[in-house]
Amino acid sequence: MLTFKLCTADDFDRKVRAVHIDPAAVVAVEEAERCSPLGDCYPVAVITLATGDKYIVEDGTRKVARTIAQAKQLAEAWQHAIADDCTGVILQVLREAGRTLTTTGLLEEMARQGTVWSERTVCRHLAALTKDGILVNVVDSTPRGYRLAQRWQQNENDAGV
Repeated sequence: MLTFKLCTADDFDRKVRAVHIDPAAVVAVEEAERCSPLGDCYPVAVITLATGDKYIVEDGTRKVARTIAQAKQLAEAWQHAIADDCTGVILQVLREAGRTLTTTGLLEEMARQGTVWSERTVCRHLAALTKDGILVNVVDSTPRGYRLAQRWQQNENDAGV
């Protein structure tokens, strides 16, 4: 879910309201400009969802469309990754561990849960997940090993706009 500052018809007092949007539900994002009765104008984005709902959100830095596109791409990569059994198990183990695990530690955890994959298969999946940006391979600091990339650790991403 992404969080944006919501603009409403009577919002010129600039009260901050938030709207949480699932990037997968977005069908269109349009850049626009909103003007107050006093003539002050500011950039906004009009977000249209698959349900037909439309939200007007603040877009001062013109990053809303890019943020949603990136989130959709990451969500698709995540769905593709968990479709594979070994990959799904790796992601589940790392999420449950909540800490960095080496390949050996990951294999031990997987065996403890009753799922056994060869080291070669796990390494192949770890490399693909790292390449896709879903995992980070920490080698320059302690503890070494694999962990979920920061963007996957958060339940809710803030678009920062």
